[in-house]
Amino acid sequence: MSTKLKRVDRDLDDSLDKDLDRTRKQKPSKPTKKQIECFAGKKVKTTKKEEKMKNVDYKKIVETLKTVIIVALVAGVIGFSLGVKYQEQKSEQVNHKITEQIKNLK
Repeated sequence: MSTKLKRVDRDLDDSLDKDLDRTRKQKPSKPTKKQIECFAGKKVKTTKKEEKMKNVDYKKIVETLKTVIIVALVAGVIGFSLGVKYQEQKSEQVNHKITEQIKNLK
């Protein structure tokens, strides 16, 4: 009888140790309103607006804006340089046609 009790106690201890390890590995959850009320002692007042508000990650927004601005600046510089080259080619063509017309008139 005593060996059976020892085995049952050992099994119970093992299962309790496993449960304890499992709970230690779990990530802590955010406290509920009732838990906050219990620990804080006061009821935390929240407005409807605060309840509907979302947490905004401003760092991510700033990084995204930086990326967009850099891409826009690079595209603007490339577009400007290509536009200048195109205009130079067109002005050369116009000048060449004008000189031909002047030579034909003489």
